Amino acid sequence: MNELHERAQAADVLLLNEIGLDPGLDHCSAMDLHQQIETSGRRVVSFVSWCGGLPAPEDSSNPLGMKFSWSPKGLLSAAINDARFKLDGETRKIAGSDLLSSHFPSLPLFNGFALEGLANRDSFPYANTYGLGPVEGLRDLFRGTLRYQGFSGTLDAVRRLGLLSSAKEDAMILNPAKGGWSSLGVEAMRRRLKTDVTNTDEILKVAFHDSGAEYLETWTALASNHTVDDLPPLPKTPLPPLDLLTIILSHKLRYMPGERDMVILVHQMMSVPSHSPISSDPKYWEDVHTHSSRLVTYGSKAGSAMSRTVGLPLAFAAMKVLDGQVQERGVKGPSQCGKEVWRGVLDGMESVGMGMKEESGRSIGKIFI
Repeated sequence: MNELHERAQAADVLLLNEIGLDPGLDHCSAMDLHQQIETSGRRVVSFVSWCGGLPAPEDSSNPLGMKFSWSPKGLLSAAINDARFKLDGETRKIAGSDLLSSHFPSLPLFNGFALEGLANRDSFPYANTYGLGPVEGLRDLFRGTLRYQGFSGTLDAVRRLGLLSSAKEDAMILNPAKGGWSSLGVEAMRRRLKTDVTNTDEILKVAFHDSGAEYLETWTALASNHTVDDLPPLPKTPLPPLDLLTIILSHKLRYMPGERDMVILVHQMMSVPSHSPISSDPKYWEDVHTHSSRLVTYGSKAGSAMSRTVGLPLAFAAMKVLDGQVQERGVKGPSQCGKEVWRGVLDGMESVGMGMKEESGRSIGKIFI
């Protein structure tokens, strides 16, 4: 998109990116909270953000604790991305292959939700996006994805089965005479291990150094016919495991009539007076305040929580552009377009009952871990 910047400027148009939920509404909320902190004569020394699209608790009873109103492929691919962030003054890097096993197992964000989290790619660029100053001056700089507890362990088992492979050489055609969809787990393992062995127990022993029965049961539960009366047709052309998994999960874990989804967005920032020394070491801090901004919203007859939190920020931002209140041109994000965009989005969301709830003070509690 950035390659279109000069052409957009020459055409006197704004190509506004990152204006959905994440990224989008999260940017607007972070920018607004940060400006409030700076206006009060303080400086941010810690930034932690969590966001997740989930089924409502009553509709989350499946091995992944997830349902999909969109293609699962993006979620599945994101679960094996590298991550970089800073916590407690320490820069941490996680390889994509270790992301699921390195999840945060319990997040006390809300007493009513059993949540866990995954680091969301590279958090470092957001110090610049939000104007937080150099990374060296921050104790924490972290963006993460929320899931129900158990998600990461289950999906890591799916990964170990080889089901997240997008490699062309792993492409396959599932044979209905040999189990169809339920055979995908074993067939993916055979390709990952590059073996012709067909004995399931032998493959599991090689793949997991134990019986591995629980891992195969994970896939069987996902691919079985116990929640939906039918299964999607088997593709007739070879597809890699990830694409096959996307097809079956799109079908098996789709929202059924009467079910609803949920979106959670949480920011936490810690601040010190602006005159305090620039340091990521808390021993140099004084008069520390905590600031949080939170949203929990559910799907309703008006639409799913995901569709509304993705679509409405775009609509409210577009209205500001059409009203002539946004002068920026080129390829931009909400943080580059000024308060007219991000405050306009937040006010619009408030008007439809999806406003952010903010708290600030010396002792409102730590919400990260």
